[in-house]
Amino acid sequence: FATYPQWNHLLSNVESSLKPGGAFNFSIALDGKVLHRQSTLIAAIPNAELRWSGPRDPALRPLFSGNHYLKLFELDRTTTYVDHGETFSGLLLPALWPMLGSKLLRHYVKMNAELKGYVEEKA
Repeated sequence: FATYPQWNHLLSNVESSLKPGGAFNFSIALDGKVLHRQSTLIAAIPNAELRWSGPRDPALRPLFSGNHYLKLFELDRTTTYVDHGETFSGLLLPALWPMLGSKLLRHYVKMNAELKGYVEEKA
């Protein structure tokens, strides 16, 4: 997580023990606003998957929740496919999605390009 600022404009201040069921806390920068989020780590499999779900507070999940993932698939010795996405649910999703959906997609596309550039530069 210490290298995130070198390639990730979206997520910062990531803190986690990397133990499933434990906290996965981070800040997310969306169009000039920084939001601090407390989530639960679902999976941390080295060289394979990072997945978290939030909010951490179970009372808030029925209203709006997200399950975010990054999966890595080694295609050959020099090529890795990254599957990055998030699924959302909750009672507030229909009201929030029109303003959130396209904004998140734009940021996720940029984040993916930043990760690609960072990895290719390091190779």
